[in-house]
Amino acid sequence: MGEARVNGRAVNKKASPELIKYFFPYFTKPAQAEILFRDDTAVEYGNKLVTKYYRTNAGGKHHIHIASQLGLLADIFINAKVIDTHIRDIADLLHPKHYDNIIKAIQLRCGYNNGIFKSPTTASNCCTLLLKVGKFLKCEAIKRIDNIAEKRYVNFEYLLANSQNHDITRQAQDNKTQFQRQKKEILPSTEEINGLLKVLDIEVTSAYEKACSNFDPESYTALAKASLAYLLVFNRKRPGDVEKTQLLEIRSMARVDQEHLSKLPGDDKKHAEQFARYITQGKLNKKASNLIPKKVEQAIDLLVQKRNEIGIPTENQYLFARIGSSSTRLPYFKADEALKLICQRNELNYNRLNANKLRKHLATCTAMLSSNVQNIISDFMGHTMAVHQNVYQQKQAHTDIVVMGKVLLEASGVSQNDNLAPDLPGSSKTHLDLDDHESLRDEPFELSTILEESNNNVEIKSESRFETKRKILNTISIPRRTSRTPEKRGIRNLFQEYIEDLKVPPIHEVQDILVNKAPHISRNITKVRSWIHAEINRIKKRRCGTRVHRWTTPERHKVRDHFRTYFDGFKETFNRNYPSNEELNEAIKTIPEIKNKSAALLRSKIQHEFRDIERLQHTELEAETSFSSESS
Repeated sequence: MGEARVNGRAVNKKASPELIKYFFPYFTKPAQAEILFRDDTAVEYGNKLVTKYYRTNAGGKHHIHIASQLGLLADIFINAKVIDTHIRDIADLLHPKHYDNIIKAIQLRCGYNNGIFKSPTTASNCCTLLLKVGKFLKCEAIKRIDNIAEKRYVNFEYLLANSQNHDITRQAQDNKTQFQRQKKEILPSTEEINGLLKVLDIEVTSAYEKACSNFDPESYTALAKASLAYLLVFNRKRPGDVEKTQLLEIRSMARVDQEHLSKLPGDDKKHAEQFARYITQGKLNKKASNLIPKKVEQAIDLLVQKRNEIGIPTENQYLFARIGSSSTRLPYFKADEALKLICQRNELNYNRLNANKLRKHLATCTAMLSSNVQNIISDFMGHTMAVHQNVYQQKQAHTDIVVMGKVLLEASGVSQNDNLAPDLPGSSKTHLDLDDHESLRDEPFELSTILEESNNNVEIKSESRFETKRKILNTISIPRRTSRTPEKRGIRNLFQEYIEDLKVPPIHEVQDILVNKAPHISRNITKVRSWIHAEINRIKKRRCGTRVHRWTTPERHKVRDHFRTYFDGFKETFNRNYPSNEELNEAIKTIPEIKNKSAALLRSKIQHEFRDIERLQHTELEAETSFSSESS
C-alpha cells in the first residue's frame, strides 16, 4: 500500500493522483471507502474512467459521473459480500459461479420486492456497469497473456449479456414504464412561470445594484446565481447547457445584423433588438444556443470585468465560476441549486418550476404549431424531434377531448344534438365543423375520403377484382400535394449556391434559410431538401449527357440492309450468328446514319432484331395453324 491517505484512510498505491485528489474525497461512507481505496480492480477501473472522461481543462465536467460509477460498483460488491462472505474482491466477484449472487446483490441494492424494483433505472445501470468492468478485466488479462483469467471473464460477460434480460432488465423496464404511467405529470401554469421570471428580474436588478456599489465575494455570488437562474428559466435549457458557459463563448456572442434587422417587421424587429445569442457545448457535445436579455447582459459584463478582483483562478474559464478552488466541488455554480435557492427564498414551489418541468411545459404548449416551428424549438432545446414529441410533449386530456372528440363524432356521423354526442367545452354548434382546426394540421384532410361501406351486398367477380381494388384505392387516397412553379422558383433562388455547387444543404441550414428568408413557403423542410436533391440529380444527368438511345426508322432499315445475310440465315436456321467487332466498326464507318453509335450498341440492336424476327415467325405459324383447324 502507498503512503497517500484520504479521510484518514490509506489508499492503494495504484491510484492516480487525479483519482485521489478529485474523486476519493466524495466517498465518506466507511463501507464504500474501504472497497474503493484498497481494491485493485476498483482503483484500476477508476484510473481508466479518469483517463477516459476527466480532462484538466474541463474543470471537473465528469466528476459526478465517475463518482457515481465507482459508488455503484462498491454497493454491488458490498451487497454480494452480505450474500456470500467467501467473495474476496471485485475481480473474484466477476466469476460465472457467482452470477446468481450478483443478481441477488442487484435486487438487494435496488429494493426488489414482490416483482417490483424500487429503483428500476439503477437495476439496469448495474448490469451495464458490470459488463463494462468485465470487458476491462478481460482486456487486462489479454495484456498479461493470462488465458485462464481471460476465458473466465469472457464466460462471465457472455452469461451476463444473455441472461440479464430476463433476470433484471425486462422486469426493471416494466416497472419503469408502469411508474411512468401511474405518475401524474403536473406542469406549471403560464402565470406561475411569469411570476417566477418577475422574481428573477427583481433578483438580478437588486444583485446588480449591490455589485456596482460594492463588488465583493458575497455580491458576486448573488449576481452570478441570479443571472444563472434567469438564463436557465428563460431559455428552458438543461442546467448543464447554461452553467458550463465559458468566457470564450460569451466573448463571441452575436446579434441580428443590420441587413436582416431592416427586413424584419415591427414586432420581430423589436424582439431582435432585445436579445443577444451565444453558443455553448450542450449534451453529447451538441451546440446549445442561449439568448441573453439586455438586463442580464449587463450583469454578465460586470461579472467578466471584475472576476479577477475577488480571487477567481485564471485557469477557471467558466462564466459562473466559484470563488477559490476545491477538490470536492465543481468549479462553477449549479444552475438548479441556484434556482432552488431563489424559489425557497421567495416561497415558490420549486418542484413545479424546475428545469425539467419548464422544458416539458414549452414542448407541450407548442405542440399545435407547425412542424417547421417545432423543429426549430426542438433544435433550440437541444434534442431531436423524436425526443421532443415522445419525451417532453405531454399528452393533455383537454387536447384529446376537444380535438379528437370533434373528429370522432364527425367521422361517426353523429351530430351534437344526438344523445351520443357529449357537450364539448367551448362549443355551441349543433354540427361539428372540422374546419375549426384547419390551422392544426399541415396536410389537407377530408373526412369525405373515408370509405363508407354500403348496406347492399356487393359481389366481386374474379375477372374484375383488380378493377375493384383500384377503385377502392382511388376512393380512399388523398391527392398528392405537388409543388407549384412559384414555389420551385423561390426555392431555386434561395438555394442557388448549393444547387450550382451540386451540394445538398444540411437540414439545419434549410431550416434557417426558410425561417429567416422565406416564411411564406409552407413546405416541410425535409420536402424542400428532397426537392433540392432531385434538382441536383437532374443537373448532373444533363451535364454528363445521359439520355436514352433510340433508333429511328431510317437507322433500322440501314442496319437490316447492311446485315441482311445474317438476318436471312437466322430465318432459315434460327441460329444466331453475330457479326464480328471488325464488321460492326466497319458498318459504323460506312453508314452515315449510325456514325454516332458504338459497336456494343449496334450489336445490341442486331440482337433485338433477331428477337423480333423470331416473334414474328411464331405469330405467323400460330395464325396458319388456327386457320387450317377452322377449315377442317
